[in-house]
Amino acid sequence: MNSDYDLKPLFEPRTVAVIGATDVPRKIGNAVISNLIFGGFKGEVFPVNPSMEKVHGKQTYPKITDVPKEVDLAVIVVPAKYVPQVFRDCAEKKVKACIIITAGFSEVDEQGKQMQEEIAKIAEENKIATVGPNCMGHINNSLSLNTLMATSFPPGGNISMVSQSGTVGLVLMGEMARMGGGISKFISSGNEAVLRLEDFLEYFAYDTDTKVVAAFVEGVRNAEKFLRVTKELTKRKPFIVIKAGRTSAGANAAHSHTASIAGATQIFNAVAKQNNIITCEGTEDLIDYTVAFSMGVLPQGRRVGIITPGGGWGVLAADACEEFGLEVPKLSQSIIDKISERAPPYWSHGNPIDLAATRNVDTLAWSGDVLFENNAVDSLIIQFFAGDLSVMVKNWRDRGNLSEEYLNMMEQIYRQIMEKIAIDSGKLVEKYKRPVFGITRDTEFTQMLVSRGVPAYADPRKVAKSLIKMLEYKEHRDKEK
Repeated sequence: MNSDYDLKPLFEPRTVAVIGATDVPRKIGNAVISNLIFGGFKGEVFPVNPSMEKVHGKQTYPKITDVPKEVDLAVIVVPAKYVPQVFRDCAEKKVKACIIITAGFSEVDEQGKQMQEEIAKIAEENKIATVGPNCMGHINNSLSLNTLMATSFPPGGNISMVSQSGTVGLVLMGEMARMGGGISKFISSGNEAVLRLEDFLEYFAYDTDTKVVAAFVEGVRNAEKFLRVTKELTKRKPFIVIKAGRTSAGANAAHSHTASIAGATQIFNAVAKQNNIITCEGTEDLIDYTVAFSMGVLPQGRRVGIITPGGGWGVLAADACEEFGLEVPKLSQSIIDKISERAPPYWSHGNPIDLAATRNVDTLAWSGDVLFENNAVDSLIIQFFAGDLSVMVKNWRDRGNLSEEYLNMMEQIYRQIMEKIAIDSGKLVEKYKRPVFGITRDTEFTQMLVSRGVPAYADPRKVAKSLIKMLEYKEHRDKEK
């Protein structure tokens, strides 16, 4: 890596000091140190606050210079007017990395801008890897390291994310988790007085715990470095980005938010296309693509097999695939004959494979096995239960004519069927190393599928869009080899 700053103390600190730590509820200093202590951080934590003797039972130090050990990382949550002096104390202590959560700098007024410039100068002179100011902290799940100013503990995984908006980043992480995407690392970059978007992308490019990188970007401050870093990053792993500030109103909002230069969207999109960066139209796309890349294997081609017990869902999936540039190939007579051995006589005899409300759920995954074994398709979409079972059961119960015993029995039967399909779908991924996607709105069924490496979405269009992005990324990367 070519970064001017060492980011290892930031993401892998042995010791963390929280300057402005407190156990007073609703204070940011309480949220940060509580996340560290109660989140199970594997290193040592030192509260710093001249007004308190102890925080959560830990001895508290008046100043960072009073901490008896070396400090790898300091998190600053004191009012803005005190930050420059506190930061000078960090330099005196030879702190290696620093996160300034406090707001009130270049995003506010000229005085704030001058304070931010002073911080940047101190950081440069002392080589302190500094995040912020005006940020929300960071996460490294492998160390249970959480300095966020909000109580958020996303599950671990292989996604790393940098967001120039902390609140947007937190929401996106939460939605990724709901869809089965776990977080390796997260950083809220804030005003980027010292460390910038490009520095974090460069770190993630070489991070062995990171499989896919996502970003919420308002503006790029160092275009030359961004080009260089992303070119190397996308050779190693997918980089998925949503670019805000695409309109004049959005650009003005971005400047007042983090004092960011939003830049021309057309130029950003051209750079993205050149460097194999996956761009998104909205936050839903970012969630869908990131989860698909994090869980799935890359497709080897455009051919998609569709399997469903409901014909309409097969039609919707076929439409979506063709609309986004995928193929729904016709089946050879030998494959049709093979599937006919176990499928009901009224099945569709084509692709999509419509099994027409078959009661034999084993046939769904078995049909996929036939397609993969004969190399008829490159990926599969399996739709079994498109709705939400809990809603269905509630509706049954609200009618009041069905016994509770019957309702519980039906719900249990459906859950057992879902579990069987999830297990069988996961076995297909494991056996053939090809993507399999599920379509369902049921939260529990979604979790059953994703726990076995099968991304699951509510709509076929989401699957088709994710598949084509995965394929385009692979094709571009293969050309560059």
